[in-house]
Amino acid sequence: MTGLLLISHGPFAKAALESSKVLLGDYGHVKAICFEVGESTNQLEADIQQAEQDLNADSFLVMVDVLGGTPFNVSSLQIAKDKCNVITGINMPALLEVLPLLETKSLEELSGIAVEAGKEGIVDVAQSLNKTNQTRKRGRRNVENR
Repeated sequence: MTGLLLISHGPFAKAALESSKVLLGDYGHVKAICFEVGESTNQLEADIQQAEQDLNADSFLVMVDVLGGTPFNVSSLQIAKDKCNVITGINMPALLEVLPLLETKSLEELSGIAVEAGKEGIVDVAQSLNKTNQTRKRGRRNVENR
């Protein structure tokens, strides 16, 4: 089983986890860690280690808010120590895709799923509608020209 750690600057990780509960219900094997203003990196590292102990998982997928931030830097140190991977850019599509699969997919599979779902979940709706309308217009022209 893979444990999931969500780590962010401020309350974003906890809010994302709470939002996921509204949509999917409560999942075990997940912890949210919020790196607050004034906290030290030592405290964040201790929080991560405590969360790993609490989850008692075989491996850990860590999802952090941004590449290069303190949560990323501190959690990336875990990769060398544990069977762990870090994915940057927590978003709801990635989280919703990964949560139901924690007990059935490997760390490597979960990492790939999180990245793909995160990318696919970001959509410019106006641009998408524009493409759809252009395709419809072309289809009508093709039918009219027959």
